[in-house]
Parts: sequence; structure tokens; C-alpha cells
Amino acid sequence: MEIIHLGHHQLCVRINTLHCIQSEMDVLEKRIITHLRNCESAHEEEFSNGLSKKFKLTPAACVEGVQQLSEAIAYKIVFHDLSHVLWDGLYVGEPSSSRIDSLLRELEQNLLIISETVHERVRTRNITDIMKASCDGFLLVLLAGGPSRAFSRQDSQIIEDDFKALKDLFWANGDGLPADLIDKFSATVRGVLPLFRTDTESLIEQFRHVTLETYGCPLDPGSHYLQHQGSGILQSQTHSCACYVIVMTRQLQSSLKRHTIYLKSF
Repeated sequence: MEIIHLGHHQLCVRINTLHCIQSEMDVLEKRIITHLRNCESAHEEEFSNGLSKKFKLTPAACVEGVQQLSEAIAYKIVFHDLSHVLWDGLYVGEPSSSRIDSLLRELEQNLLIISETVHERVRTRNITDIMKASCDGFLLVLLAGGPSRAFSRQDSQIIEDDFKALKDLFWANGDGLPADLIDKFSATVRGVLPLFRTDTESLIEQFRHVTLETYGCPLDPGSHYLQHQGSGILQSQTHSCACYVIVMTRQLQSSLKRHTIYLKSF
């Protein structure tokens, strides 16, 4: 059965099962070694190394399984179960009238289910993955939300306040995720938000600068028309597009640098 057709409780039970197997394997290995050592016919060299190898793969497989299931639950919740309030609702039309409140309410309900169902030893990982998926979804709406969304500088405060509310949901007044963990996984979105406060002309100048650094050539002169767009929805879409292009170019620039360093290592 595909994961997308499984309920949260079923997936959480699978996570708990893998965690239980991992825990019990550690206990089982210690018990077997203890019994073998008390057995007169057993020799130390026969089980001290060989037994640990036999038990080596199972715990690692359990850890990997928990990780994959945790990520699957997180992205299923955000991008499938809550798509009607995220992709189909958030900032569609006028941002001021389609804010993040509906998403937060439904996300909180899902977090309660996870908190009550998943074992406490793996709960933080699962909720962290949900936060990462939520940040990815929020960023997707901002940068690739399609023609139904358009942002202007006046919307920047709304976006920042909504993102703060999203982070506060996971912080839960100190009872949720640690603040440093939230800061770590929200860094990408926090790096993008200042672009929405910047005027379109400055964004285009930044794009020229980044393009020059990345490709060694300036922005096509034909793009000067962007600076002279009129007000209204067209200008908002120009501003949103400029934010998107700058972020994508920065990511490409970073990727090229990483690949250059990697190639130089050979």
C-alpha cells in the first residue's frame, strides 16, 4: 500500500515498531552475550566479534526506516493533507485576506496527533521534519506560487508576521522544539524574507550583480523594462518574479562553488 493512502496513526505505529525493534535488539544482544559467557562450552573469540556483526545491520536499518517514515509523514501532512490550505489557500488573491491562520489551525491538529502517538524518543525528529516540510511549503508558496499569487513591498510585513507565527507554533512557548533547532531549519526562509521588503529596482540591481558574479556577464539590457512597470498586479508579479530569480541564481551560484571545490579536490 502506498504511504499516501495510510493514515497518520498507521505511519506513527510503524515508526514506533521500528524504534521498539531497535531498542530490543540492543537488549537482546547484551543478553545473548551474557548467556554465552556463562556457557562453559562457548569460547570468547567465537561470539565477541561475530555476534556483533550479526546484530550490526538491524539497528542501522531501523534508524534508516524511522528517518524515512518520519520524512514521509511530514511531507504527506504538509503537501498532501494540508494542500487545500497551503497551496490552494495561502496568499491566493490578496495576501492580507488569505493569511496563514487556517494552515496553522490544521497543522496544530496534526502535531497533536503526532505528539500523542509517536514514541517520545523519536517525537522530536518527527516534529522537526514537519517543521522542515512546513518551511519548504511556505517558501514554495512565496517563490513559485503561480499566477494566483502576487506580492508587493506592502505585503512584506504580513509575510514576516505569518512566518513568525509558523515558527511560534513549533516553539510552543518553550514546550516544543528548541529555539536553536527552529533557527537552523528556518534559515533559508529567513534569508529570503528581506527580499520582499526591497524595492523592485534594487532587486533587479541585485540580480545584475549576482548574474555578473555567476556568469561573468551582466543582465540582458532588454530587462530594463522591468524597472518601468506600472502599479497594480503587474508590478506585484514583477516584484515576486525578481525575488524568485535572485534566490534561484544565488542557489545556482552556491551550487557551482560547491562543485568547483569538489572538482579541485581530485
